[in-house]
Parts: sequence; C-alpha cells; structure tokens
Amino acid sequence: MKTERPFDEKFSKAAKKSMNEYFRQQERIHKAIMEYDVKGFELSTENLYQEWIGGLRRMKKYFKDLGYNKGRYSGLFLRYVMERNDFGLVEHMKNSLSKTDYEEWSRFYFFATEESTRNQSPRKK
Repeated sequence: MKTERPFDEKFSKAAKKSMNEYFRQQERIHKAIMEYDVKGFELSTENLYQEWIGGLRRMKKYFKDLGYNKGRYSGLFLRYVMERNDFGLVEHMKNSLSKTDYEEWSRFYFFATEESTRNQSPRKK
C-alpha cells in the first residue's frame, strides 16, 4: 500500500529545482574563469614564464624543469600573466557574472585566498 506524501513530493520538486539552478550557476562561474584563463594563455610569452619562475619559491625547480611549453597551462602562471597585464581576476569576475553569481563565487574565492595566505610559512630573507 502506497502512502501519499504531498510534502515529500513538493520538497523533492523544490530540491530538484534548487539543484538545477545551482549547477547552472556553477556553469556560469566556470565559463567566466575559463574565459579569463584563455585570455591569459593568449597573452603568455616565454619571457613572462621565465620572469614568473624567477619569483617562485617552492615550485621553482618543478616549473623550470617543466619548461614553457608544458608549464604555460598552469593556472598559477595564467593568473600571473593576467595580473601582469592589468587584468585582475576579481574585476573580471565582477564584470562577467551577475551580482548573485559573483557573490557566490566570491564567498569561496575570498575564503580560499584567506586560508591559503594564513597557512603560508613566512618568507625567508
């Protein structure tokens, strides 16, 4: 005997709608980040790569050994290229996303940035 549960059905529909919107929002955020990275890739040069490696501490040898042709795909390098060309990620995301999507992205971005900064060991002089 099947028991009718109208509340469960309403909840299920609302949850499905909510999840669908969440995934659409994540798609929009991902698309904006990919656009930023593509632009960085287009602006990247071997000279910028060498300059970037010069400023690395922990991963300098890894990226030097990797070389420009493979290392230029690194998100870290692409971010460097964009910042070096005065294209900031935060500004790009603000201009590329709706206010709601930007707020969602920034909640995670600024939390992660704060956490990674907090967990870094002090720079040796």
